[in-house]
Amino acid sequence: MDAGIQPNQIATITPYQAQVTLLTSTLRPAYGPDLEIGTVDGMQGREKEVIIISLVRSNDTVNKFNV
Repeated sequence: MDAGIQPNQIATITPYQAQVTLLTSTLRPAYGPDLEIGTVDGMQGREKEVIIISLVRSNDTVNKFNV
């Protein structure tokens, strides 16, 4: 990696299991199996030099409340 950080020093977390699946299929081929990807709950108590948080959420319905 450009900054000298290795994949085993990085964790990517998200609250959504579907996002874990997407990130795993996208990032693992590029960075290898040492990059940890998981849910916020699953990574609780773990320590890494770098944490990437993915808070993306998408629903099939376009109904928006509170807008």
